[in-house]
Amino acid sequence: MAIEDLLDSELINLIFIETFWDSYGRYREEWTASTEAERPGVTERWLSEIDSEVTQFQRDLQQIQDDYASSDYPEGSIPDSVRDLAMIHYETWQRWADEILTVADEWLQDRTSTLSLYGYVTEVRPELDTNIESSFIELCATLRATQPTDGSYMLTINDICADS
Repeated sequence: MAIEDLLDSELINLIFIETFWDSYGRYREEWTASTEAERPGVTERWLSEIDSEVTQFQRDLQQIQDDYASSDYPEGSIPDSVRDLAMIHYETWQRWADEILTVADEWLQDRTSTLSLYGYVTEVRPELDTNIESSFIELCATLRATQPTDGSYMLTINDICADS
């Protein structure tokens, strides 16, 4: 059950991050195609859009965390360990969501930077991405290490941890 819940919640994370970067791609295309006078409006629209996306993602993350917190697993059990690591992972995502709008605004204000938003994030706040990656790798290592000997969850674990 803990692993299946994890699979469902990881899909939410993946959908959010894909949606976020797709909206950034559309913003860059629209910004490039717009006139100098139109660009502030394009930027304001995009910031409003990502603010809404991030707010919804934060609600989804809170629901995931509340669901995990309410799950009753025996203390010290494998599901309890999975839940603890998943909570760390989702708290890391929460910090990313808390910071990304600030970083995006800083990027927009930094007239000297030639970096894309992603490049800016990785240069100015690399811990946002590396902390997510680290918490995910730790979670996947635990999932693989605690896999039942019959391999009954390996397909699900591979769905969650495909490239970790």
